[in-house]
Amino acid sequence: MHRKSRTPVCSLAAVVQYCVIGPFEHHKSPIGLLMRRVFMMRTIGMIFQSSLLVVLEPSPLMKGMAVLSMSLQHFIAGLITTLTFTTMMNCTQRAEESIQATHYSFLATLEVLGKLSFSALAGGMVDTVGFPIAFILFLFLTSSSALHVWRATETGVLKEQLKGQPL
Repeated sequence: MHRKSRTPVCSLAAVVQYCVIGPFEHHKSPIGLLMRRVFMMRTIGMIFQSSLLVVLEPSPLMKGMAVLSMSLQHFIAGLITTLTFTTMMNCTQRAEESIQATHYSFLATLEVLGKLSFSALAGGMVDTVGFPIAFILFLFLTSSSALHVWRATETGVLKEQLKGQPL
């Protein structure tokens, strides 16, 4: 196997692994609480990756830590996707019964279109501004999404689920 082809295989394995483990985790904690934890874990993981780029010199240890960090980020991405679709299903259940299927399909389409359009723009951005600046921008976006989820679970519908739960 080519060295460059290992990362997509590892990321696919991490996503599949979460798809197997994830449903069992959802029964233990409310969605809002899981979302808070996972988005914070993603932000901390991005900060860890940033420190790998800045602090350590290229070495076998750094490469191993980078692969481990990337695998963890892919696992967390699978978790976030599962939580997103679970939240969309809960939102759809509140819609009128006659439009629930259309409502969910519309939300799922928007989610996929958002990911695809961002992927296309991210590649162009890295080519235009360079990897370091793009990485800082992506780190900012990750942090702001964690802050948004935190605020949404404090003030939104998911707030009710968090009552009496430890942070």
